[in-house]
Amino acid sequence: MAFISKHENLYDAIMRDSSFEIQAPCGGNHRCGKCKIRVMQGNLPIHDAERRHLSEEELLLGVRLACAHPDCEDDCVCEPYREHVSYTICSIHEETFESVKEEGFAVALDIGTTTIAAVLIDLYEGKILREKTFLNPQSRYGADVITRIAQTAKIGIEPLQSILVKKIEKELASFDGYAWKRMCVCGNPTMMHLFAGVDPSSIGQAPYRCTLDTYKELPGQQLFPNWKHRFVIQLLPPISAYVGSDVVMGLYSTQIMKQDKTKALIDLGTNGEMALYHDHRLYVTSAACGPAFEGGNMSCGSGAVSGALCRSGYDEKWHYETLEQAPVCGICGSGYLSIFHQALDNGLLEPDGYLAKELFFHPKAVVNQKDVREFQLAKASVIAAFLCMCRHASISVSAIEELYIAGGFGKYARPQDLLALGILPDKLSGRLHVLGNSALRGTCQYAIHQDIESIEDIRNRSECLLLAGDELFTQLFMEHMMLEICNEN
Repeated sequence: MAFISKHENLYDAIMRDSSFEIQAPCGGNHRCGKCKIRVMQGNLPIHDAERRHLSEEELLLGVRLACAHPDCEDDCVCEPYREHVSYTICSIHEETFESVKEEGFAVALDIGTTTIAAVLIDLYEGKILREKTFLNPQSRYGADVITRIAQTAKIGIEPLQSILVKKIEKELASFDGYAWKRMCVCGNPTMMHLFAGVDPSSIGQAPYRCTLDTYKELPGQQLFPNWKHRFVIQLLPPISAYVGSDVVMGLYSTQIMKQDKTKALIDLGTNGEMALYHDHRLYVTSAACGPAFEGGNMSCGSGAVSGALCRSGYDEKWHYETLEQAPVCGICGSGYLSIFHQALDNGLLEPDGYLAKELFFHPKAVVNQKDVREFQLAKASVIAAFLCMCRHASISVSAIEELYIAGGFGKYARPQDLLALGILPDKLSGRLHVLGNSALRGTCQYAIHQDIESIEDIRNRSECLLLAGDELFTQLFMEHMMLEICNEN
């Protein structure tokens, strides 16, 4: 809880309190409606922004938006408003990995912009003992990496590192009794810099370079002094400033370079990172697609949590499913995919993105015109980057024999939705394979085998395509804003 004095800026006060867990994907700019707090004592009037973003039920419960009260109308006591706590994107708990019969335990950690996933591994058996998936608390500082880099320039690295490390420490408390030997960490470059307490500013400005660009080890006590046992933190290396160790570990997991085939991998998360292996060469790039595929910046967007609308159907009226069949709490990325596909097929949504009327599923699951536009921007960014990568490698789309869909979003995405909306070319029909969290899977394998030579081989053989200022990317982006099948050869 937090005490806010009259005339204090509610949003700023909460942001200064790192123990106050709150989301603010838009950075407090009154757009996302996610910085929800509940007033326990005191009285805050309801503003127009709150009527737009909050349900009548929430308003009656005393839920307010922190950003709507820059001059707090009353002394008040607030607490975070939590609607859901069960995250479901971690999908490797049933797997057993080939082991080298080493005694002890390890933790594999995947730090994403939106979500964090961790598993505890029995090294001797190669088994997953426990798993945890939770929201990255840095979402209070913005939904994307650019916003967070800007925040570090404004307030310093320490607040963003501290809130992240404390959250990890809290969530992994149940792992602590196993006295693991090492914590192997992957993530996009910005998240890795912030986790390690390294200035990420070089990532956000030309020539776009990582300061933390090699494999690095830290003593566990340096970041987690409250854990009693000693362990080493292994920070897995990126390929470039926008292709991180999460992609490296996804490639490591799929063994994509072990066969003489043309294959590709794409991670449809907050950063649309992708790779293409052809003729013994590995091409990698990244599309700044924003958080729409993970429910960010959407009016009723949600992560892959219990109760998120994840699939839909339409036959004169809407039908839908939620994750774990729980009560509706929002719409996750795969849910938006399914909805837009069904709406397009049934004439409720025009190919140019025009939505004549809102699509209503539930008071907590409504789709509006702004949501469509956010999705179109993400969609165009991904397909444009993918086609740029293919042209850079001088191959046609039809030459790709297999395409792996990775990431938490990819776990629930249906290939038919991706193809029908033009996120991926139609020529890849029948060649898509949904992997789920391949980054975490690869990190588990590395935690067991410790073969840094394989990781360095992936990095050394990668040719990175930078899309910032690329005229072809801009052209393809504009050409693929429409929601329609992409027939690129």
